[in-house]
Amino acid sequence: MKCATITIIGRPSSGKSTLINTICERKVSITARTPQTTRNAIKGIFTDQRGQLILTDTPGYHVSDQTMNLRLQETTVTALNESDAVLYVIDAKRSAGAEEEAIVALIKHLSRPLVIAINKF
Repeated sequence: MKCATITIIGRPSSGKSTLINTICERKVSITARTPQTTRNAIKGIFTDQRGQLILTDTPGYHVSDQTMNLRLQETTVTALNESDAVLYVIDAKRSAGAEEEAIVALIKHLSRPLVIAINKF
């Protein structure tokens, strides 16, 4: 069976957890209106006749030097380094800013396939 690990990355509240829950067809990750609900890398598995996807939901990437945010950033970087591909979720209702610049800087040097999902438009 073919298998791939995909890390889902994006700003806080961009829809990463909702997306993984939808793909996996069950509640894998907590969703809430409060930003930064996901604080660990959460794995969900999708399987069909073509193979298996191990999806990793990461904490929302927020540019900040506060201890908690630095730990969340480290969690995301670790998940990216362990993945076969990256799924970048963009919230279309928010203007691009420092988070998008930081995320692009993280993923542009990875030699992995990248899929961009535009959400909330």
